[in-house]
Amino acid sequence: MRICPECNKKYDDATTFCLEDGAVLNPAEDTGAATVALSQDDVPATQFVPPPTQAAIPATQMFQGEGKSKGKKSNQKNFTNPPLPKIPAASQRPPQNNSMLPIAIIGLVLLFAVVGGWFWYSSTAKVNTTANTTANKTPDAKKLEEQSKIYNAGSPGANPPNLLGAPNATVTVEEFADFQCGTCAVKHPIIKEVIATYGSRIRFIFRSFPLTTIHDKSYDAAVAAEAAGLQGKFWEMQNQLFTNQSSWMTKDPVAFRGVLEEYATKIGLDIEKFKTDMAGLVTKNRVGADMDRGKSLRVGSTPTFFINGKPVGLEQMTVEGFKQLVDAELQKPQQ
Repeated sequence: MRICPECNKKYDDATTFCLEDGAVLNPAEDTGAATVALSQDDVPATQFVPPPTQAAIPATQMFQGEGKSKGKKSNQKNFTNPPLPKIPAASQRPPQNNSMLPIAIIGLVLLFAVVGGWFWYSSTAKVNTTANTTANKTPDAKKLEEQSKIYNAGSPGANPPNLLGAPNATVTVEEFADFQCGTCAVKHPIIKEVIATYGSRIRFIFRSFPLTTIHDKSYDAAVAAEAAGLQGKFWEMQNQLFTNQSSWMTKDPVAFRGVLEEYATKIGLDIEKFKTDMAGLVTKNRVGADMDRGKSLRVGSTPTFFINGKPVGLEQMTVEGFKQLVDAELQKPQQ
């Protein structure tokens, strides 16, 4: 006889576990109590149930060999039903924790991390962009400020200067040119158009800056223009020199003197005075003063233009380029 340690129900020796709670049965002392009769439907699934005409075969005998039926001892071990795990009643099971709180907390932490990272990246990118923008603009601003200081502190040049337009105009266009410079000759009609467009709204100043180390006739041409200026014909001589540059550039200096006298006659100058003024100091001093001013402004090539003290890039030396720069200065509030 076997007894359940949980519910104390008794079973026969062929049963190994309680049919109520699945507990493994323990051998019980024979107290004379009646055992629980098992019907065919109550037999556990692990126990073989014979047909109704046969007696029930205990589970311990199901796997014994034929030797036992012949009276021989069998060496095969008896197989018993393994104990089934105890399944507690539903009322005794611990309540399942279906709370989503931990997952929600993890999700919030990840969300805050992503949002915080995004804000940090945005602020860092903004700072870097501002720093890069400042770094890109600062050199230009410093350069313009430095150039403005140099321009304002430059030598005065020839006085009075060779000027067109209004002396008191708010926009000053100042050119440093070499009469033997090919690019200066190309820019000559361009600047003439700009002067004609703005008239008295600008002040145009021409400065002679002969590059004597590479142009052998540039200095004499500048002196000839100043000599013509002493007779009020500076611009006429300037135009002759630039317009006909290709015809005299290859001449030797002696022959070039004859070309200058030819131009002087053509524009109506007193030839003798013109010759005298070319040999005098007044014209040479004026050319020297303009050269000194150019050097003080760090002019290194020709043509060089300044508009209100700001240098003009070579790519801007077009009619449209000059107009854009001049218009920008004219639109600035007057100080």
